[in-house]
Amino acid sequence: MASVVSPPCGPDCLRQRKLDALKLAMDMAEKNKDENPTAYSEARTNYYTLLKGQGWLVAEKQKVAQEEIEPVLGKYSSAYKILENKDKSQYHFKHLADAVKSHEEDNSLLSKEVQKVHDKTDVLKRTTELSSTTSLGSYLPWILDALIALLGLVIVYMLYRRFTYVPPTVIEQVQQVLGGRNKSR
Repeated sequence: MASVVSPPCGPDCLRQRKLDALKLAMDMAEKNKDENPTAYSEARTNYYTLLKGQGWLVAEKQKVAQEEIEPVLGKYSSAYKILENKDKSQYHFKHLADAVKSHEEDNSLLSKEVQKVHDKTDVLKRTTELSSTTSLGSYLPWILDALIALLGLVIVYMLYRRFTYVPPTVIEQVQQVLGGRNKSR
């Protein structure tokens, strides 16, 4: 016949025993907190998760993320804004992106910030490359402006000659025609 081992107390009693054991472990870990801080953190998490439930664990993780991650994100964000105002900052953007990327595996929250930095770095790099090109295309507006100005001057001269030109008189024209025949003979 199989023997059934039943707990000496009910579920509430078992939960209380587990809480007492976890509280004791947390108190012991707190005494040795300086030597092993991770043991205290784990013991504290285990105790309060059982005591207050999964909601506490989620809230605690968010609190830790805000306390530890927000200052880091704030530092990277302010560093990015400073570098964004400089003209020749591609090297700094790359360096910042590499620094953030090295910490990317530790925190998935930073990956979005890193991607934004990469995108802005690429845009700034392309903008700088496009603005630094000097070819005939950059001088073309100047050449066209000069040509239009020259044509304008020619038109003004032609109009001046048309309205200020005094045609020769009939006598002068006859003399030119006769004078030209006399010279050709």
